[in-house]
Amino acid sequence: MEEITEHRSDEKAVKMKDAFYPLASGAQRRRHTTAGWDFYVTWKGGSSNWIPLKDMKESFPIEVAVYAISKGIQDEPAFAWWIPHVVRKRKRFLGKVKSKYWERTHKYGIRIPKSIKEAIKIDKANWDTLWQDSIQMEMKNNRVAFEEADGIQKDHGTPSI
Repeated sequence: MEEITEHRSDEKAVKMKDAFYPLASGAQRRRHTTAGWDFYVTWKGGSSNWIPLKDMKESFPIEVAVYAISKGIQDEPAFAWWIPHVVRKRKRFLGKVKSKYWERTHKYGIRIPKSIKEAIKIDKANWDTLWQDSIQMEMKNNRVAFEEADGIQKDHGTPSI
């Protein structure tokens, strides 16, 4: 998704006066619905189309929350029940998206290489070839997955039936 450019609501959207419903105890409960709201989304490929709020909320919650706040519609019943939670948890959500892979340099006290070049450098510093040996072993074990092409197994030279 590149950006949200417009929004619209239809007659199915819950109105402000109907945002709450009474419980048997007399308390009021907020309606949890996204019905009747759509967003006009421009995609990175250049195409654009209308997407229902329920789908946008699940796929792009932070972007939808920011858009709703910027347009002043965050208090509408379709947004008011979930936007405060998303805004409050934004940092945690973004942290889940970002991988810890690049931040981790050691595991169990052993330096973890991020590339073959780095593995060779670690091996030279340790005066061994443990990382290079493990890469060779992985390549040997995984090579089988890439050897069969067009029904011919390259290691045997016979067509598979």
